[in-house]
Amino acid sequence: MNSNKIKRSAVGSSIVALILGAVLATGTWAGGRVLHHVSVGGPDACEAFDLEVGCDANFSLNAVQFDDTTVNGQYTDQFGHGNGGFHAVIDCLYVNGNEAWVSGVITHETYSGTGDGVGLPVATRVVDNGNSKKDPPDQISFSWIGDDRPCTEMVDYPVYDKPRGQVKVR
Repeated sequence: MNSNKIKRSAVGSSIVALILGAVLATGTWAGGRVLHHVSVGGPDACEAFDLEVGCDANFSLNAVQFDDTTVNGQYTDQFGHGNGGFHAVIDCLYVNGNEAWVSGVITHETYSGTGDGVGLPVATRVVDNGNSKKDPPDQISFSWIGDDRPCTEMVDYPVYDKPRGQVKVR
């Protein structure tokens, strides 16, 4: 990979982290007070299927819901082994206890090679089972591309253990 791309990516990530940190520290943003924040990062849930870590690349999302009901966020899933992936903008976040449902619209995809996935809905479910090594692993579901049900329907997508990486539902 080009070192300039790596540097731009690192700078962009740092800026996003600073802005998100300020939002979470103050509890306010243009949409009002932060009601919920959900984040996930790390390799996919390969170990749940007795596969090596990173067998299916990585999964990440960051979503914030404000008291005026607006939602902002990003969601990516890289499928690994040259099978592409997608980037989506999150437009729905529903939190129930330690579980969260997120949905949005794909804005960039590389899995079909044609860009046909752009504009499709995508959804997932995540579970925050704690921070301690004594707690059960956090869990994620697959990315459900084409499912246009709003996240508020709390679809019972199957979830799989994610022993590496961290799910945070606040």
